[in-house]
Amino acid sequence: MNFTELKQSLKAKVESCYLLHGEDVFLMNKAIEMIKEAAKETDVIVFNEDTTKDQVITARSTISMFGGERVAIVRNAPLALMKELKGATAVNCGFLEPAIIVKLIERSISELGKKITPIAATLLAKSAGHDYGAVDNELKKLVNFFWDKDTLDVEHVNEVVTKTVDYQLWELGNVINKGDLKLASQMLETLRGSNEDYAIFGSLISMYRRIYYAVNTNAEPAKVAALFKCNPFAITAARRDNKSSAAKMTEKYKKILNLEHDIKSGRLSVESGINLVLMG
Repeated sequence: MNFTELKQSLKAKVESCYLLHGEDVFLMNKAIEMIKEAAKETDVIVFNEDTTKDQVITARSTISMFGGERVAIVRNAPLALMKELKGATAVNCGFLEPAIIVKLIERSISELGKKITPIAATLLAKSAGHDYGAVDNELKKLVNFFWDKDTLDVEHVNEVVTKTVDYQLWELGNVINKGDLKLASQMLETLRGSNEDYAIFGSLISMYRRIYYAVNTNAEPAKVAALFKCNPFAITAARRDNKSSAAKMTEKYKKILNLEHDIKSGRLSVESGINLVLMG
């Protein structure tokens, strides 16, 4: 089962053993909290990935202080252990799909007696890089800041939600591709407010490299994302937005690599390199 299915499952029953796996550390920690809360009348013991099958079985069979068996949780459960403990409940704590994150945002807002427009929920998810841990933090900030508002909209998200550098670069890339040099320059100045030029240029290289590999391979998004340590949706989005212009993106990637070479060799300043990227 996945994280959202776990939430529903715990309302009906707490299983005796949970094997948590996946890339999202926040979701994994949240899953452990949820299981502990649902099993509050039972002892819960949490193991790390280096535990063995026998250790888990022994812990479960030991009588808890409340009577009965304990509930065992294995964090970052390896595949080998998952195969050995066939009766255990595996929970995928991998990155959530954007549509699921939007639904969780809407549900969380509803539980607080408020509403959020679909477009605002989508913007919040994008601004946080579809990282549910970041979404959760930004959601709390949003609700606390606009405590007197019944419905939250795009202007509220834009006012207080901190956009990840990755998302800001994605926005900048779209504007560059559209040829809007004025808006691109404005967005660059915003980025420069909290980032050095060398860091911005390095991030631009990473973004174009990710797009290049996304549009020039048919590998599963999760496999490509693993190479760049990003959310698989970033690869899906890159393919969606650039698949029809793969040749153009390849040329842009080659250009930025040449600019990087010129910067490293001292023939070009980082500032000039960024400006040349902005001009397409």
